[in-house]
Amino acid sequence: MEELVTFLEPHRDFLIELSKGGNVRIWASTSSNRNYALDLAPSMLIRIASLGASFIHDVF
Repeated sequence: MEELVTFLEPHRDFLIELSKGGNVRIWASTSSNRNYALDLAPSMLIRIASLGASFIHDVF
């Protein structure tokens, strides 16, 4: 996640403009046979939000 957000941050203005007319999403899909947790630090959540993006974790 760190690498992706760092890659996207220079494009913040563009992503925010996109979010005004639609949805900007960082989407992660995973599959598992057992329970697990995904923990995003508040600082990472702030960085994602500053891009005008939401984070979706799809577990199946």
